[in-house]
Amino acid sequence: MTIKRVHIRYEDDFYNSHRPLSMGLTIDTINLGSTQDHWNFHNPNGMTFTRTPNEYVNKEFNIVKLRVYVNSNSEMVVPTSLWEATKDQEL
Repeated sequence: MTIKRVHIRYEDDFYNSHRPLSMGLTIDTINLGSTQDHWNFHNPNGMTFTRTPNEYVNKEFNIVKLRVYVNSNSEMVVPTSLWEATKDQEL
């Protein structure tokens, strides 16, 4: 399974409305898959790691380009006032 371009963002303008806070993370690619009992892993530096055979189920989980950010004076994508005014409306 491959998931591409993930962006998770948290915004808070309730705690300090004069300096809204936003933080989040972005990930370019997440790969999850099964692998055989004897797998090789190659990293970008050219090193190779080999795992010894075993009787367990092996899963491989790779994250490509994980970035984390915090902005202590950002503009809100959805301000709390707009969310409060519209949260009870039907679609």
